[in-house]
Amino acid sequence: MKFFKIIIFIILLISPLYAEDSVEDNNTSSVSDQYVEISKIRIIIDEKIFEWTEGELIQTDTAENDDVAESNITLKSSTIISFLSIKPGRKVKQNSLEELCRDSELRLNKSGYFYSASVMIVPPVKNPDERTVIVTVTSGYFWRYSGGNAWGMIGKAGLFGDRASFYLFAGWNKNGFEYMHYRAGGIPLILGARAFYFGPGDYAGKRNDENGNRFESAATAGWFLHPDLIICADLADSGFGPDSKGLVSFQPYIRYEKFLKTGTDSNAGFETRSFIYPSLNKFKAETGGFVHAGLTGSTVFAFALSGGYSPDDLTEDICFDLFYTEDRNVRSGYEVEQLSASDYLLGSAELRQTVLTLKPAGVECRFQTFLFADAAGLHTISDPDEMIIADAYGAGFRILFENPVFARFTFSYGINRDINGRFFFCGTAGF
Repeated sequence: MKFFKIIIFIILLISPLYAEDSVEDNNTSSVSDQYVEISKIRIIIDEKIFEWTEGELIQTDTAENDDVAESNITLKSSTIISFLSIKPGRKVKQNSLEELCRDSELRLNKSGYFYSASVMIVPPVKNPDERTVIVTVTSGYFWRYSGGNAWGMIGKAGLFGDRASFYLFAGWNKNGFEYMHYRAGGIPLILGARAFYFGPGDYAGKRNDENGNRFESAATAGWFLHPDLIICADLADSGFGPDSKGLVSFQPYIRYEKFLKTGTDSNAGFETRSFIYPSLNKFKAETGGFVHAGLTGSTVFAFALSGGYSPDDLTEDICFDLFYTEDRNVRSGYEVEQLSASDYLLGSAELRQTVLTLKPAGVECRFQTFLFADAAGLHTISDPDEMIIADAYGAGFRILFENPVFARFTFSYGINRDINGRFFFCGTAGF
């Protein structure tokens, strides 16, 4: 019940973000001509043209062989539509339309599916209350390469022209696959599956080998409520290998991300997730959010706040881990047991500065330095009655390979108020 109360609270919290559009859609008959209707969206994919109106979506350019023309389109029009905040027939204010188009363009360019993307509003010719929007994209490079500490990844996005991807992982301490489809069946349906073996070498965070949690698998299903907002659920099995005890969990979650109007390349988001363990009759919930404020084109202030709670007594295999978990930990010299929490509240801040950008072989690579501070209040699973305050202060360095490599490496060193330090490495670009 507590999880559902959290979900209701979050929905009420974010509903004002869509309230203005809702009012505009339902009360257009009583407003002035500052309201406009999106009469048509023209989608240009690699020079192939589609017209999307309220009733249909058709390809309008001509070719001698329609089958050949269709085969030359790398991505389907439905894939482009999945990134858009607009649709034909919608009535909004002119300034709202401009903001929705800006969001759509940013979403397209940040997706990694396109070399370039633009969303433009065409001024009216005959009807002053109608607008045509032109979406122009150039299909990108869809092979993906990445890696981490002692493992590598290869895969492909844009499978069959859809918003779908398949990745293979192999190495000393991570082997497996991941498949995700973000518009299954041509509708906003999310489906996915993954399975991993975190071995034979040591993998940070998989410390309970006797419980079999080197093996993990999960199936995902969800729905896009809005291009920025999804609601999903994972059915996960941690420990499906030989001689494993196994630990099945049901994990419903809601995720929201939004580009911000202020700053350079600024965005914010949150995720709230619950963990239900039927075999243990235990439950926990976790929520977290972030804000990235672009101060200049190369300087970003990042802040993240997260918290976890359980009404039950947690064990080592299902506790909140603030030691190993990437992008959600206290980066200084504590022991694992000191950061294994039954509940917690954690805040992290970073001041990031891009110091160099290179493009070897056409792949953008950014070198970034950062200062950070972490502070957490938590109850450990060994002593749930005593509140511990953990802190960290330090600096770090990142190497960030962009499309199509998508490999991120973060190195940091931090100390706490007792001058105990720790070096930390992870394969992410930070929270």
